[in-house]
Amino acid sequence: MRHGGPRVVAGLPVAVTALLLICAPPAHTDSREDDVHTVHCLADDRHAEVVTAAVLLGTATAVRGEPGQLRAGPGHGRELTVGQWAERHRPDFRRVCRAVMTASGDAPDKGGGGESPGALTNGLLLAGVAAAFTVLGSGVERGSAQRRQRADTLSAATHAYSYAAALYLADWETGAAAPYDELGRARAELATALRGIRDGGSRRRRAVALAESLPLPDELPTRVRAGAGGFVRRTARDMGEEAVRRRRALADAVARVEQLHASFLGWQARRAGRAATRAWSRVGVSRSRRGNLTGEEDGR
Repeated sequence: MRHGGPRVVAGLPVAVTALLLICAPPAHTDSREDDVHTVHCLADDRHAEVVTAAVLLGTATAVRGEPGQLRAGPGHGRELTVGQWAERHRPDFRRVCRAVMTASGDAPDKGGGGESPGALTNGLLLAGVAAAFTVLGSGVERGSAQRRQRADTLSAATHAYSYAAALYLADWETGAAAPYDELGRARAELATALRGIRDGGSRRRRAVALAESLPLPDELPTRVRAGAGGFVRRTARDMGEEAVRRRRALADAVARVEQLHASFLGWQARRAGRAATRAWSRVGVSRSRRGNLTGEEDGR
């Protein structure tokens, strides 16, 4: 049976991406502020100040001997005036101009003390991310609960099988009545738990192989064929040696099951961690794309 938890985690980044794109503000929502930036920072007496700020913020490189000119980016481009730079690299210009105005105490008033569209968008974005991670947490928790349940089932079945096999071999070795029913049920339950491991590729194949090769698949005989004389009872020495061999095989099988159990838990934990990391990474990519889209619109 497939559970819904992994599908919730897998589909979460898509929902988050859609949410972030919906929340992306249009470029024209704050045109008044953009106009203020243009008038303030393109004034002739502020060109040198804008160039200095652009260099400090790493968005441009100064031109030696020309305080009012710069080169965009790392300095490999053409020499530009502040006006040309503002026209061709609008997002960088807005960022630098905002910093210049804030530093000089001339940042534009949003008006009326009301909340700006940018602040509203940020609030919606944070609310969306919080909701997304609430869903992610629920999905991870459901997945963890299912893994714990499968692990607990496998562990309990292993102990029950080991205990039932030990009792059966002890009775059989002494020649006492040794009913196989309880051991048969315990072995079947452990085999079912092993086949329930459907994750990890090679781990799944190992589990199936173990399920099919568990010791004591059938009741042990107390008599052996003795040629034409029919069946005779095994000697105490023969039964003791056989019991030792069976116990060794049992111990080896239980050890391999426990090793698989530990490997299964570790793999599931790493898988959950990778799912959470991918979800967070895609949220970050979505935010980056939102910024790029806004920047491109601003530059038009």
